[in-house]
Amino acid sequence: MSNTELALGRIIEMIILAIRETGEAANLSTVAIEATGTMIPKTGNSESDDVAARGPKYESALNSLPQELRPIYRALVEEYKYYALLRYGRAWVAYDVIADLVKSGWRPTSA
Repeated sequence: MSNTELALGRIIEMIILAIRETGEAANLSTVAIEATGTMIPKTGNSESDDVAARGPKYESALNSLPQELRPIYRALVEEYKYYALLRYGRAWVAYDVIADLVKSGWRPTSA
């Protein structure tokens, strides 16, 4: 694994930990800076910018959920992407499947 891949994996790991600790994806650029010592450019500062950047499938699945389930969905998407990247080298996500899991009761467990 290259240094870049290791750094990205560390950033993703710290983001997941931040989401688990705070229950939200607030100020993730700060987490990236702490993980790497490097400023990561941010494309937007609102949730709608983040959703638009992810694409219509992400947005459609997110919008199918009630507001109170959206943080759980976001956290599961990020965690799934992290493990898919580690295992397969690609972070492909079936957003509608993740939304279905959240709707059917999936919740994070404490380790």
